[in-house]
Amino acid sequence: MKATEAPDLGPAKGDESAPAARPPRSATVAESTGATRRRATGQVPAAKSTTDHTGITPELLDRARLLTADWPDDQLTAVGLRTELRIGQKPSRLLRDQLQADRTRQVQPVTDNAFEAGSLDEAASPARTV
Repeated sequence: MKATEAPDLGPAKGDESAPAARPPRSATVAESTGATRRRATGQVPAAKSTTDHTGITPELLDRARLLTADWPDDQLTAVGLRTELRIGQKPSRLLRDQLQADRTRQVQPVTDNAFEAGSLDEAASPARTV
């Protein structure tokens, strides 16, 4: 029996002219796709929820109102609310804004009598000179 040649297992280490494992893409294919192909990972990105995740509940707003009732206006900060109520940055900022709006409404209350008398209409419209 005669010895046969060994099967070709691929390019030798020193062989530079060996073909690449994957044939190169032509320039027209690369230009038409705009980018190289990416390998599929099997993972689908999670869809973002459309609901508001601010974390402000009516109970939290009530707790914040009770906590800050005796705080001066300059001490009513998002950082102070965050540390006292142990909440995140976004909810603390929203709570601060809501509490500040509540305080400004208390300082300048609007009465129903002003609407009936028409004083707001006269004050809102600029004086016209002819």
